[in-house]
Amino acid sequence: MKTTQIVLNENKAKEILKRAGIEITTTYLRHGKKSPNTIPYEDSTEDRAIYSVSLRDKSGKKSPWTFRFGQSIADSYKTYSNGVRAPVRKHPKEYDILATLNIYDPGIFDDFCDELGYNRNSIKAMGKYFEEIEVWEIAIISSMLAFFVSVVGG
Repeated sequence: MKTTQIVLNENKAKEILKRAGIEITTTYLRHGKKSPNTIPYEDSTEDRAIYSVSLRDKSGKKSPWTFRFGQSIADSYKTYSNGVRAPVRKHPKEYDILATLNIYDPGIFDDFCDELGYNRNSIKAMGKYFEEIEVWEIAIISSMLAFFVSVVGG
């Protein structure tokens, strides 16, 4: 399995998007638990702000790539001095989005299980594997990630 992650800062993220002619739009969806196909995915039991994120080619030559994005918990809530925690809608910045994009090739099922510690005879493991395949295919089909890597020189 191979993972490529783009490491950058807020200014570099804006520069990449500008040079690439890519526009990011975010739409608040809800506060709640993340689903497995929300980027970035990690097993988490805490609610957070979930956004729909679209990456669009400003020239209009490519179809937009739209996915769900789970905002950090710290940016999803405000805690007041009296201890009350209230949801907030703090849209993710360019850096937040680009820094989480990975090209993750899950490989064959047995390797996937071995690398991540799943039981090869588990239906849950098979479900996780197919979720990763779907995410990987979306990334490849959209070709957006490969484009970002080539712009960064990675």
